[in-house]
Formats: sequence, C-alpha cells, structure tokens
Amino acid sequence: MKNKGYHFDVTFFYGEDDQEYRVTGFQSAYQPAVMYLSNGDPGHPAEGGEIEDFEVFKILDDGTEVEDEDDMEEDGKFMEELEYAVGESE
Repeated sequence: MKNKGYHFDVTFFYGEDDQEYRVTGFQSAYQPAVMYLSNGDPGHPAEGGEIEDFEVFKILDDGTEVEDEDDMEEDGKFMEELEYAVGESE
C-alpha cells in the first residue's frame, strides 16, 4: 500500500535579513528505492516526495501576510530550506 501525500503549512525565516515566510502546499508521498523485490525481480527507483502546488507569503513586521512577488521556486537555497521545514513539520 502506498502512502498518501499530505498538505503542509510551515513558517520559517530565510535570507540575510531573516525575512519570515509562510508556505502552504502539498508534498507527494515518498517511496524509497528498492534494488530487488523479495522474489528476486528487479526493484524500482525512488519516487515522490516532491513539493507541489505551493504558495509563498511574506510576513511583514506588523504580522500581515502578502503574497510573495519573487519567484522563490527558482531560488535553490529557498527550496532547500522549504524542504527541510516541511520535513520537520511531519
């Protein structure tokens, strides 16, 4: 039986100015790689675990949230921090 993915809602600080962000979205279920099945047949590669359909909100000093206009999906370091934050929220 495959695990289902899940929705997440995480808040974390990012960048030189420690800007606070809130990100909501969905992470697909991760299925680890299997080299061989119990009957000796070839296994399968790892799949899933991708963060999908997410929205990024910048939290201003007064606590209001605004949709982030920067394309944070293109920022590799931001995505690494997001993956870490989502993993910690499980």
